[in-house]
Amino acid sequence: MNLDVLYYGGGPAPRLLPLRAGPLTLWFDPAGGDLRYIRLGEREVVRRIYVAVRDRYWRTVPVTISQLEVAQKERSFALSFVADHRQGDIAFRWQGQIAGEKTGQITYQMDGAALSSFLRNRIGICVLHPVQECAGARCYVEHTDGRRAEGTFPLYVAPHQPFKELVALEHPVYPDVWARVELVGDVFEMEDQRNWADASFKIYSTPLELPHPVLIAAGEEVHQKARLCLRGNAAAYECPARGWDEPTFVEVGREPLGPLPAIGLALPEGTPGHSREQRQRLRALGLAHLRLDLDLASEGWQQRLRAAASEAEALSVPLEIALFLSGGAAAQLGLLQELLLGLNAPICRFLVLDRERPCTDERSFALARERLQMAAPQARFAAGTNLYFAELNRNPLPEAAEMICFSLNPQVHSSDTFSIIENLPAQRWVLGSAKRVGGGRPVAVSPVTLRPRFNPHGAPDEPASGELPASVDRRQFSLLGAGWTVGSLRHLAEAGAASVTYYETVGWRGVMAGEAGSPTSQRCPSSPGTVYPVYHTLAAVGRCASALVLPTLVSKPLAVEALALRCRHNLQLIVANLSGQTQQVLVRGLGVEGRVRFLDERNASAALAAPEAFWAQEPDAWRRQGAELRLELLPYGLAIVSSEQ
Repeated sequence: MNLDVLYYGGGPAPRLLPLRAGPLTLWFDPAGGDLRYIRLGEREVVRRIYVAVRDRYWRTVPVTISQLEVAQKERSFALSFVADHRQGDIAFRWQGQIAGEKTGQITYQMDGAALSSFLRNRIGICVLHPVQECAGARCYVEHTDGRRAEGTFPLYVAPHQPFKELVALEHPVYPDVWARVELVGDVFEMEDQRNWADASFKIYSTPLELPHPVLIAAGEEVHQKARLCLRGNAAAYECPARGWDEPTFVEVGREPLGPLPAIGLALPEGTPGHSREQRQRLRALGLAHLRLDLDLASEGWQQRLRAAASEAEALSVPLEIALFLSGGAAAQLGLLQELLLGLNAPICRFLVLDRERPCTDERSFALARERLQMAAPQARFAAGTNLYFAELNRNPLPEAAEMICFSLNPQVHSSDTFSIIENLPAQRWVLGSAKRVGGGRPVAVSPVTLRPRFNPHGAPDEPASGELPASVDRRQFSLLGAGWTVGSLRHLAEAGAASVTYYETVGWRGVMAGEAGSPTSQRCPSSPGTVYPVYHTLAAVGRCASALVLPTLVSKPLAVEALALRCRHNLQLIVANLSGQTQQVLVRGLGVEGRVRFLDERNASAALAAPEAFWAQEPDAWRRQGAELRLELLPYGLAIVSSEQ
């Protein structure tokens, strides 16, 4: 098996170049022209500085970097490169100049021009502030009219822009050190990206209240600059740059946070059913439900419901029905009621959704509950959105809803591997705000996917020959996808989600290949009868379906994720290496001895072809020396550790 495909789905290996600007440590991404993880000592100052080109559908146009020149000294650097954004009729090029000085000042400048005429929603520099360090912190904002005002980064997810018309922002890094970001070249504002499951506050140009899209003509130029500088005793906090080769500490807490969420999978559209082998493998996951998307205005919904009910019965799990309503809902719900009474299908919940509105309408919800309650007396009724938390955060919810729901993915804004990893903690923040918006009602996150399932702004999904559809991510089939799911489960479970629906059962967006394998594509290699690495993540969790969630602390969250569960008298810990380097992981809080099972490049081919044999093998025994268990995780590898408590 090609290791790049196994690790992260193939393509260029993700890598970063370490840099230094006086007391600041940071990384440069040569694939995107970005600065990342700008730190002073142990605290992150700025998460990322980069340039985004967004088309008329809010899609991020990919970039190619060339002519990169790097000049580094011990405590300063200078970078220059050419960046090309090309997609369809879009052609935009800019020259990047980035400099870091011994004083700690960093300047990021872009000078660009359109090489073709096209419609755009945004072109320019974006600056991301990290949520962990900034949420709830005070700051000062300088506006375009010269005003200087004191403000606060939102603690809970802000539904709308917390700061507008800004030219500079200052925030504390330590009590005696402040960071200042200055912006030149356009009108800038800030949004809370946790609305879309990004772990950052984003400063960007071209205010959203202005008309868009707009035409940028060939030859039109764009010039912008961002400057970061420090004020105060920054030298007191200077420390050596942290490398990926340092050990990672994982500490498992003793007091449970609550029960493990009910975990389910979605049924793929158009799949008539599962084979006997697929059903056997799905049973091994200990699923709590299957999600069925049911649009009562579409043709053939009755047949889809019957097929889904048959699958639910075969797997002995209930259905989670995402019920899409539109005009004529009363008559449609009447037909659904009759069909449900005849089917006697087990249903755990209805997600009542509105095709014509971003969130569930009060009238639609009341009508659905009135018509379906008797036909499915055990079902709970949830209101919310088929889109992102932003819609839930900006619109009222029906008071009678028993649960609230929204979907989630890590790629609304950026698709690179570093971004999807760093966005994992945002899921914890979103859950906290969702509980607040919902007045404490249980939260169902449905579904969680690696990529957006569709573009809400109407972009066509017409892949070029041999390319994957926009809703499919090649990392779905990789060890990285399995590790990302460990992190997602950790943050959603520790934050108290009641229910989480992941991916699909089979196919490109699933946990195993279809019976015919994947459609012809060099970007999506899979064979009939195989599972994907993420299957084993869910299988490990499925063996602890009634578990309690234990808190974990991870010293390097960008490199390692860990989920801890207490199953009666046993503790199970799933540790995932999210990096391309071997990681030494030191685990605290375990018993004296136990068992460990690895999934990595040494056994992945066999584990994906024969998952039953993988789980039938006796795991390795371990006995810790001292207070810690030492694990060596190969690139993107997983360890499933158990011990008695």
